[in-house]
Amino acid sequence: MVSLQQWAITWGIFLAFGIDYGCSFIKGPKQFRLPLGLQIVPSIILLFTMVLMPFSPRWLVAHNYISDARRVLGRLRTYGHASAPEVQEELRLIHETIVHERETMHSSYWDLLKYPNRRRTFLGCGMQFMQQFTGINTLMLYAPTIFRDIGLNSIQSIALCQAINGLVNVISTIPAILWIDRWGRRPTLL
Repeated sequence: MVSLQQWAITWGIFLAFGIDYGCSFIKGPKQFRLPLGLQIVPSIILLFTMVLMPFSPRWLVAHNYISDARRVLGRLRTYGHASAPEVQEELRLIHETIVHERETMHSSYWDLLKYPNRRRTFLGCGMQFMQQFTGINTLMLYAPTIFRDIGLNSIQSIALCQAINGLVNVISTIPAILWIDRWGRRPTLL
């Protein structure tokens, strides 16, 4: 389940490269304006549909909107039955967790650098650094220049190679989707 977000990202990259390839046959300023304009469509859809998204039940309970939290949990868990026992139990657990956290926990960003969180913080930052350090983002960004430098001259051939690059990215994500949840994150990282 974790890797599906990455797969969606790779599909978006592939679609963008495919649109670029399709638009490479257009002459004039529409060749770059059309792909830029098409990027606005998902953003506008997201802008107008985000108002329909409910607040998190945990956030609602933390801010004393208990009846709203019950209604949201009812819609999420029991098809709108806010009085269902499952909803009441989950609401009780959320409330107990929030009360416990307020009574016992005080944290700051400095706690990330203290024992036992220091190791976790450095591991997380180190993994993010290494992911960037592999250079895949640079390769994706400068691939058209690389393709031109190796002898591809037409815009269409460069855009096609970029689209193939995006397709390889999508296909390469499939093993992660199939195995990461089965094997676990830690063994696959090691």
